[in-house]
Amino acid sequence: MSCIHYKFKTTLDYRSVSFDGVALSLADLKKAIFQQKRMKPGEFDLDITNAQTKEVYKNPDELIPKNSSVIVSRVPIQTSTKNSTSKSW
Repeated sequence: MSCIHYKFKTTLDYRSVSFDGVALSLADLKKAIFQQKRMKPGEFDLDITNAQTKEVYKNPDELIPKNSSVIVSRVPIQTSTKNSTSKSW
């Protein structure tokens, strides 16, 4: 069984997500972290950064190799609503 080690920016200890295979997609890793921490996915999003290379994973289909260590931070969900005070004439 493979695993990816993660920790939140504000914590000192790493936790692990176990899975079968050689890599895990970013979307599946986020889902696993939400489940382990019993967080609600609609309230905020997670930024995932490789702990060694400082690479920020952005694409949900991007594969994160097994035995990687990542840093997780909570971020507000990006909404694309128009500003209600702006008027177009």
